Amino acid sequence: MHVCFIFERHETFFGGLALVKHILLFAPATQEEVGITTRLRRYERMLQRFGIETTCVDAADISVNVQAKTWIHMLDPHGVAWHWSQFGRGELHTLATWLRQCGFGFSVQVTRFPITLDAVEGMSDFLEAVFTEARVIFISAPKLAHQFTQRYFRHAHKVQLLAPGMDLQDFKLIKDNGVEADSIALKHHELQRRLQFARAGKRIVLYAGRIAKDRSLTVFVRVMEKLQKQFSGVRGMMVGPIEEIEAAKPLLQQLQDAHIAYIGAVDHLFMSDIFAQAEVVWDPTASFDVSASIYEAMWMKRPTLVSRQVICPHVLPSQTTFTYDTEDEALQVLQRIFDGTASQAEILQHATRFITKVDETAQLEMVSFLRRLSMETKRVDGKESVG
Repeated sequence: MHVCFIFERHETFFGGLALVKHILLFAPATQEEVGITTRLRRYERMLQRFGIETTCVDAADISVNVQAKTWIHMLDPHGVAWHWSQFGRGELHTLATWLRQCGFGFSVQVTRFPITLDAVEGMSDFLEAVFTEARVIFISAPKLAHQFTQRYFRHAHKVQLLAPGMDLQDFKLIKDNGVEADSIALKHHELQRRLQFARAGKRIVLYAGRIAKDRSLTVFVRVMEKLQKQFSGVRGMMVGPIEEIEAAKPLLQQLQDAHIAYIGAVDHLFMSDIFAQAEVVWDPTASFDVSASIYEAMWMKRPTLVSRQVICPHVLPSQTTFTYDTEDEALQVLQRIFDGTASQAEILQHATRFITKVDETAQLEMVSFLRRLSMETKRVDGKESVG
């Protein structure tokens, strides 16, 4: 199913969009290749599909002429507020006032919920003002919607849960007592240097997760010790932050003794470089949710290894994800991959199918967004006030 088919089928629902001539997309960033910018570009393309003019702005530049029929849609209000304060653009209430005075209508899309930001001076007041002025608050994840309504129960009636799209969780540094436990995310050139040293012509099994007392990490170490003895051209590699420095010291020693390369905490912007250089991804997830590692690996068309004890097999995204119960099973899967008995053609076929499916479901988010936006513009045109 192509995107155009999805929208042709739903186009009759979007008559209210004719009332909007221009949509101002307000995001924390508009240029950098980060997750929020990817979503921004997707919204921009789909809105233009309906002949709606769009303008993308961030906190560094809001000197844009807002037309009478402009709808303002803010992606990630927490990020916008943070960047506004960092650019020294003035008090946060100034931004809230600007939003209140501009445009035909206003909506927000909550993509994360960092409660710690409330401690920043003026942040709570700004967010409250934004959510008060918004006609609709879009949220793409049920868990996030629950967190939001618990915190901002006065605005629960405005929440619109979007159809699930491809909203990956960012890889973030874990902090210990407010201090970044693993120093600072590696710069790109330093990352490349470490990767080059770690690879040294080896075929990589990548473990992407934090260094903590976790059973899957110890299993990874033991399995890699055995695998590296059988296949001299294979090396284990771990990337991720340190949870507790003192507790991590013996774990780091285990990695070193097993000749597993530890890269350190890496900014999520560079994770694609890491996955591109891995042949297999060992997923450390400890929940019933499909983790970011699986999605990232699938995008890079890499097989993934996951413990059946920590994830339900029926939620795995495709047959390219292998599961294991014991260390021996994990070792057998890796042996099949590296001795060539596991079909790489089959892995690529299923990964491609998965990517196509994800692209389709991502468009459903836009359908939900446009349908509600159409409804709200009709209400604004009828002079219906914000609830």
